[in-house]
Amino acid sequence: MVSFVLIMEIINSAFEKIADMFKPRIHVYAEIVKNIMAGAVLISSLTALVIGIIIFYPYLLNFFMKISQ
Repeated sequence: MVSFVLIMEIINSAFEKIADMFKPRIHVYAEIVKNIMAGAVLISSLTALVIGIIIFYPYLLNFFMKISQ
């Protein structure tokens, strides 16, 4: 999942650089592309967070139960 988020960030950076190259001609579209790619990175990050919580929840629960005893 970490690799997935990093790959999405690299793709986002590439799209931003391409959009910046065409900015003088299609400024509105460049902003839209940047917003869509930022949303894609956000969704991939949130997905990684949810999967991390699902994986580590039993271990964290067990850890905190041992501390509270």
